[in-house]
Parts: sequence; C-alpha cells; structure tokens
Amino acid sequence: MPRCEVHGDRDAVGYCRGCGTFCCEECLAATDVEGNRYCRKCAEQKDIPLPPQPVRADQVHNLYVVRFKDGRRLRGTFYSIDLEDEGFNFVAVSARTGAQDRLFVRFGDLKAVFQVRDLRGSRRHPPRYLTPNVNDPDEAAVYFADGEVIRGRISGHWGPHDKRFYLVPRDREDNNVLVIVESSAVDHVEVRGARMKRELRDLVSNAVRKRLLMYYWRHRGRTVTAAEIARRIERVEPAVVLNLQPYLEHGLIERRIERGGEVYDLKDPADRTTRSFLKSACDEVSRFYFHGEARTQASAP
Repeated sequence: MPRCEVHGDRDAVGYCRGCGTFCCEECLAATDVEGNRYCRKCAEQKDIPLPPQPVRADQVHNLYVVRFKDGRRLRGTFYSIDLEDEGFNFVAVSARTGAQDRLFVRFGDLKAVFQVRDLRGSRRHPPRYLTPNVNDPDEAAVYFADGEVIRGRISGHWGPHDKRFYLVPRDREDNNVLVIVESSAVDHVEVRGARMKRELRDLVSNAVRKRLLMYYWRHRGRTVTAAEIARRIERVEPAVVLNLQPYLEHGLIERRIERGGEVYDLKDPADRTTRSFLKSACDEVSRFYFHGEARTQASAP
C-alpha cells in the first residue's frame, strides 16, 4: 500500500485529482461537488472550500481540561471564550494519537475548566493537598459541591450574580495554571477564613450597598430613618430605600412603621458565619473602595 507523501508514517487513502499525489486522510483536505478529492494546495488553487486546519496536540499552546459535573473530562483547547455566553466551542484532542473532535460545551454542564501545563498530567507537577495559608490575607478556598477544594486567589470580582469566575491556584508547581469555576457547581467560598455565601455577596454588589454596609456595621443596634442614612452616606433617599432590600431579606435590618413614618432597626447578625463575612467585607470595602478612609468604621465592635 502506498504511503502519504507528506506523512511518511501513514498509509495513503487516495490520491489528489489535481496533482496525483498520494495522500492520507488529513492531506486529502477538500472534496468538490462531484466527489473528487484534492490536497490542500490544489484545493486552494481551484477555490474549493477547505475545512478548518486540524489541530495537533503537539501544536496546541493553551491546553485545557474540561471537567463536567457528572465526572466526565475532555482534554484539548479552544480559541475564544466569553464567561457570559451559554458555552464555547471546544476542540477535544487526544494527547496520545492526536485524534480530535469539535463540539459545543455548555457552561451549565460543567464543574470547571482547567488551563494546564500538560494534558496528561505531569510527574513534575503532582497534585498536592494544601492547608490554609494563614499568612496570606487574600487566599480563597473554593468548595465544590462534590467535595473538592481548590485554594488560590480569585481574579476579578466574584458576586451572587456572577455565573462563573477565574481562580489562580495557590500551588505554583501544580499542573493547573488557571481555573474557570462554574458557580453552579460551587457550595461556598471562603476568603480570609470567612465563609462567603454567594447570596451574602449581594450586600456589596454596587457602590450604594458598599456605603450601606459601612454605615450598618458602625451603627448596629440603632433605629434610623432612610433620610438619615441617605444624608450620612451621601446618596439620594430613593436609592437608599431600593438598596436596603437585601439587608431586609437577610434580617440585618428590620423595617417598622411608627407615627412619624417608616424607621429601620439595624440588627446584629444572627450567626457567626454572617458576622464573619460582614467583618471581612467591611475590611475589603475599606481597603479597595474607600482606600482606607472608612477603616475606623469597619473596626467598630
């Protein structure tokens, strides 16, 4: 049996009708309307449409392992991804044979997407089980619903309405370089030792709520009006009333009607988890939003 003239280690499956060259399946890249097959060079000369250039495992620079919620895994690459889309086009590549399959992957079916150094894993980068690093105040621990825990730093913002987010693994010697975490596969996240439930992040999801948090934390135990809050945080009263809603839903603030109108009772957090989160959130807002100007508010008892 003749061999492919480009890939000498492969059997030819036919010949190009343009130049007569024996070709393997990969090299017979195009077929015309009459069913004649051509090599890529002849197809380009005859303006015959060509399929996408095959991707070989040894040519891929960005390698990814896609892990599904049901335990399945795909290894390969993609050319573009938008975390707000429904999914992305993925090229699954066999690291052993180079065989590939192109498919559309839906984010909702995933646990996470791992950018890796080696598709097969690497003995030079074995997985390690790390304990919390108490010396890193910004370390996050992502607790997946299946029980797996990955420690690192969240890149960018993570809030209750974020469908997915980036995590940079803490272990720089690990095979994983970057993780795209699917939020629906996460049980909870801990930052600086505080369990940060996704629903609690709604308390600081915009600029008004950040100011509300600082005011609430400093004035817990008091009864105030919306007008007083608006004056103290320098925002208009309708915006304050609108953004108080998550605080009411979490039981941190209670609304009552008195003879003079509506008043708001600022309650202490009912549980240690919520209190720990609010303290950490205040520190974060003080550092990154107020640039330290409200640090004294966050340190109130």
